[in-house]
Amino acid sequence: MYTSSRFGNTVVQCIRYRHWSDTSRAKEGMTECERQKDIMLPSYPPFDAKSEEVAVRWSKWVSRLTNNLFVAYDITDESRKKALLLTYVGNDLNDIVESLPDSETQPGADESPFEKLVSALNRHFNPKVKKEIQRYAFRHLHQTTGLIEDFHTSLRQMAPSCEFTNPGEEIKSQLITGCRSRKVREKGLNNPNMTVNDFLQFARTCELTQRHSKQVEKEISSVQKLTQHRSRPQSGAWKTPAANRKSQPTLEKNLKLCNNCGRQWPHEGGQKNCPAFNKFCNSCGKANHFATVCKSKNMQSKQQRQSPQQGKTKQRVHNINEDSSSEDDYVFMTSIIGKDMPIFEVLINERKTKVLADSGAGVNILPEKIYNDLPSKPQLQVCNNKIYPFSSSQPITVLGKFQATIEHKSISEPATFEVVKTSETPIIDWKTSVELQLLQKVNKVESDDIQSDFPEIFQGLGKLKDHKVKLHIDHTVQPVAHRYRRIPFHMCKQLEKHIDKEIELGVIKKATGATPWVSPLVIVPKPKNPDELRVCVDMRAPNTAIRRERHNMPTLDELSTLLAGASYFSKLDLNQGYNQIELDEESRYITTFATHMGLYRFKRLNFGVNSAAEMFQEAIRQSLNGLNGVVNFSADK
Repeated sequence: MYTSSRFGNTVVQCIRYRHWSDTSRAKEGMTECERQKDIMLPSYPPFDAKSEEVAVRWSKWVSRLTNNLFVAYDITDESRKKALLLTYVGNDLNDIVESLPDSETQPGADESPFEKLVSALNRHFNPKVKKEIQRYAFRHLHQTTGLIEDFHTSLRQMAPSCEFTNPGEEIKSQLITGCRSRKVREKGLNNPNMTVNDFLQFARTCELTQRHSKQVEKEISSVQKLTQHRSRPQSGAWKTPAANRKSQPTLEKNLKLCNNCGRQWPHEGGQKNCPAFNKFCNSCGKANHFATVCKSKNMQSKQQRQSPQQGKTKQRVHNINEDSSSEDDYVFMTSIIGKDMPIFEVLINERKTKVLADSGAGVNILPEKIYNDLPSKPQLQVCNNKIYPFSSSQPITVLGKFQATIEHKSISEPATFEVVKTSETPIIDWKTSVELQLLQKVNKVESDDIQSDFPEIFQGLGKLKDHKVKLHIDHTVQPVAHRYRRIPFHMCKQLEKHIDKEIELGVIKKATGATPWVSPLVIVPKPKNPDELRVCVDMRAPNTAIRRERHNMPTLDELSTLLAGASYFSKLDLNQGYNQIELDEESRYITTFATHMGLYRFKRLNFGVNSAAEMFQEAIRQSLNGLNGVVNFSADK
């Protein structure tokens, strides 16, 4: 039955639930008061089964009911849980339960009534969807609106239905792909070892900075507008034109302004005393008015005009307005032309000129001398850009800019050149270089995926066939058996995992028999992935007894000569290259090392052996001998 009580101004409705003891105790003569126990349960919001995203809301609703209310009131009986669930869910969900088959809702002999009902409702609200469809939807999820946290939550909710092998990595990849900020995306792409938490922290910081920046810009804009209305006109400039005076308060209601000069009308002495009388407009060129009150729509005339009264010419200059800006450009200026520099011969307004194609330049640069030699020298326009040479804080002098036609082979493109007072080589910026096909834009290097065609080759570590290396050991050197170097306890599990992996790959095995040589381990966490260890064997003592082999190592100049003229390249990178070469059985005893799990020795050539580099290089050279266009080179990453 239901009851309610009032605490202050709040009415709390509760459900009084009678808990009956088992039948056997009732038969022993206990009274009704002794057999029942009154429990006051709070009200719980019913479940809305008709709104959207019902599957997600159902999972949250039943989880909170189970983990909060049932735990708080110590409700453990499964039948009571089922009864309370049906009591709280509401009429809509009860209708759904009644429509389900009895085989889905009625528990078996060993089944929980509550869990059976919850499982049936889970299947009802979460119908089985093919994981490929879910993955497709997951891949196309992007951060259109909201914060990065909301996007991350959506990905986490969708990931279980996709059945990913590594959901954490998939969520991180989609966060990078689908995030709205280009800066955040580039951060994730340039830092592959960044964790999800680090990525989210960086994204939150960027979003917060962006919000604060917009707020500051908004406040500055408001201050600028206020200052513009209150500021006094500068010396030599007219007051605000009549067209803009409508928004400003006036001291006199019936104040009239002159249509020619913009000042108060009428003028003392008549129209001839107007400051604009016999003056020429700098905008349209007509007489008897100023540009501030010019009604002409032709505001683009930039020609030089002559004033009859002053007897001298006036040159039109760049008009500074709200949209005008002075940009800083950085270019690489060079006066030395080397053989490896990208120098091309082009036509600039039909004049042959050697130019440098610079992918780092933001503008096209032409020295003054070459500009003066152009057959049809165009007129210079005023340029407000500041151009800085590479690694210099002093801008170079810019005389102006002009539009020209630049040609290379059969390609012709319009380009803007800025004329400077230098004697260096002309520079073509990145945009123009790409348009003329002087430089090629490479976004990525594509490679064919052959792993799916030959999966057996890419499994495990691999081993060079029919090849073993033998260590030349000086038996006159006294063997040294180092004792085990103890490591921090928290690294033991990681080391055990590493040892098991190496045994599975066939790199090491358990040491048996006599062990005259025993080397210690040097273990450090990997800087970019602290959960993994870099395990090295200290081979300094055994190396005193190992005689080195001497083989020639090719230089980069030799490789460049062999590859001269090649257009297409393929690279095969050997992972754990030394460990892919088998070690002779008689040489393995000297590689024994100690761990907290016992002694182990290498079955493959190991890192740390003083002659490993030469032996590995020679083994690969022999394998590739006779193949045209194939070279090998060792590089320690």
